[in-house]
Amino acid sequence: PAVGSVLAAIRAVTQAGAAGTLLIVKNYTGDRLNFGLALERARAEGTDVRMVVVGDDCAFAAPKKAGRRGLCGTVLIHKVAGALAEAGASLDEIVKKVSAATKDMGTLGLSLSPCSVPGSKPTFQLAADEMELGLGIHGEAGVCRMKVLPADEAVETMLAHMTDPSNASRLPLSPGASVVLVVNNLGGLSCLELGIVASAAVRCLESRGIRIARALVGSFMTALEMAGVSLTLMLVDEELVGLIDADTTAVAWPNLPAAPATSQRQE
Repeated sequence: PAVGSVLAAIRAVTQAGAAGTLLIVKNYTGDRLNFGLALERARAEGTDVRMVVVGDDCAFAAPKKAGRRGLCGTVLIHKVAGALAEAGASLDEIVKKVSAATKDMGTLGLSLSPCSVPGSKPTFQLAADEMELGLGIHGEAGVCRMKVLPADEAVETMLAHMTDPSNASRLPLSPGASVVLVVNNLGGLSCLELGIVASAAVRCLESRGIRIARALVGSFMTALEMAGVSLTLMLVDEELVGLIDADTTAVAWPNLPAAPATSQRQE
């Protein structure tokens, strides 16, 4: 959004009686610039405004000058911040908690087709037997292309890349860790296909000894017509799980029973 639009939103929140305003921004240069300028103008008007930049992309093994891109993990940060605000936490407390949470989170995308921008051609081309690993939500290039794999192998490839010790943007995962898993439809998958990927993700994480405290499956951050999926993992403790579970009236949030997704099978 334009600087003026962001500033108008800050003013509207302030006039409604907010004790302060938190801007949660995905790590893209244009977004950081526009939101940052709006923040400075709002502060000049005497408004208490803070900004947290989310960069959860695990795609690129080598560090990037601009940092990690902001992807679907941003949705979890919105949920945590909203739950804290609803519980009466101060702006300082919210900023501290969500800033820490962004560092314990990773996301990776995989797509079988490009996305479309209205009025434009597809942002890239993929052969019928190809898929791209690590692409951005706007169709930005990923890290590699490969032949289409079965769901279990594709998910294992994603998790291996996300946790590879040689990957500078990896998410460290150790056996026994507790995570929230988000299986996000990038826009063009059916519910059946998304369920297959989610089931594969649960099996792959369980095989690594990871406890899935919660699993969220749905369309949380999408691109037009992109037949793909992203996996987000957030390392959590009991407090973070409670914030994820907190009631919300957001219509797109899956208000499901609060229960771990890790299977209870007896060996």
